Amino acid sequence: MHIHIATAGQAVEPVIKAYNAIPGIDRVYILISGVFEESAMVLEDFFIRAMVDVRVRIVDGFDFQGIVDTIYSVYEEEQGKGVEFSLNITGGTNLMAAAACSCAFFVGARICYVLRDPERSASQQLVWIPTPRTPDLRRIKGKTKDILAFILKECGDGGSITSSAITARFDVDKQNSSYHLRILEDEGLIEREQGAVINGKMNRRVKSIRLTGQGRLVASWLSE
Repeated sequence: MHIHIATAGQAVEPVIKAYNAIPGIDRVYILISGVFEESAMVLEDFFIRAMVDVRVRIVDGFDFQGIVDTIYSVYEEEQGKGVEFSLNITGGTNLMAAAACSCAFFVGARICYVLRDPERSASQQLVWIPTPRTPDLRRIKGKTKDILAFILKECGDGGSITSSAITARFDVDKQNSSYHLRILEDEGLIEREQGAVINGKMNRRVKSIRLTGQGRLVASWLSE
């Protein structure tokens, strides 16, 4: 299942070009300001004739949080095994594009942009924008999420913590603690290295745990 989300404004061509260039799109969400009602109707008509499920979401093109919330609500509604997301950020305001880019990281969506070059084919005008490896946020829940928040609180400034501190804080055994830390490490949110400072002395038999840059970003976002 391929869910395609497109920010749109008065011009409908970037949305249509991206659809024509990307194979296998099953459902399209159009994010568009209410002042461009006519453009929304044109796009709806195009996708209906193309026999593609299309859904229009009216947003304020200058409400960053509102745009983020709209995209994330689509993600929560559509997420599931085998679901793929892509985001076309060509249309609409610059703020819409910025909000869409910030969401792409968290929902695991690929970002594309459509060039304005009539000399090229639709596929040649489509540019995929590289994004960082995206953690699977569906795995960061319950105690795993609580542990991530605790690590942020204790060493969000770049410090480190030991697994024994985590087991003591959450009253879990070493095996249970390792399970949650392995998830965070697999998703690129923490890194573990041999050696930790305990009571002012380096102990090489103990592993220290610290957040990655990505881990600080995700932990801060989830805590909000």
